[in-house]
Amino acid sequence: MAEGSPATTFADYQRAVARAQKRHPEWRRGQTHFNVLHRLRRDLAEAVWANPLDPFSQDERLDAFLGYIEEHW
Repeated sequence: MAEGSPATTFADYQRAVARAQKRHPEWRRGQTHFNVLHRLRRDLAEAVWANPLDPFSQDERLDAFLGYIEEHW
């Protein structure tokens, strides 16, 4: 599936996160989620970047981040 393809779904995103976490075990979960989101849906990544939903540096933000991402997918 092409990056940013209209056929990309939230479930596709979750599968891509799981694959990326296996490839990059040194990344924290929040880093993985944000990096994959940036690759698949740059618009959503930019919407949460550097605000209280951004999980890149703080994994404890993942629940709120995922709720927002799923809602706005």
